[in-house]
Amino acid sequence: MKVKMDKQEFMDLVKQYSNDCVVLSFIKHDHPAYVKLLAAGQDIVPWLLERLRDSIGHDRGDYMDYDNCPWLTIALLGEITDGKCFDGFPDDDAGKLVKIRDFILAWGLKNKLIT
Repeated sequence: MKVKMDKQEFMDLVKQYSNDCVVLSFIKHDHPAYVKLLAAGQDIVPWLLERLRDSIGHDRGDYMDYDNCPWLTIALLGEITDGKCFDGFPDDDAGKLVKIRDFILAWGLKNKLIT
C-alpha cells in the first residue's frame, strides 16, 4: 500500500534510520523508517536523489553525516525503481560508494528526476 508523505516527514525518517543504522555494514530492511520510506514509492525518488547528492563529502570519518546514510538512499532507490537506477552499472564497481553514487546521480539527471 502506497503511503503519502511530505518532505519533512521524509527528512525525519531518513534522519531516524541514519541515526540508528549508519554505522552498520548492512541495510536494515525491517527498520520502521525504512519500511515507511519504501511504502511512499516513486513520489520520494527526487528527494532520495537530493539526499544522495547531499552525502557527497560527508560519508566517512570525521566528515560522516549521521543524519544522512547514503546506503539507505541507494537501497531505497534500487527497490523503488525496480533496479532501473542500476541498469548498466559495472559489476567491478559493486560496493564502491563513490562509483555507485555517481552512477545513480547521473541516472537521476538523465531521467530529469533532479536538476
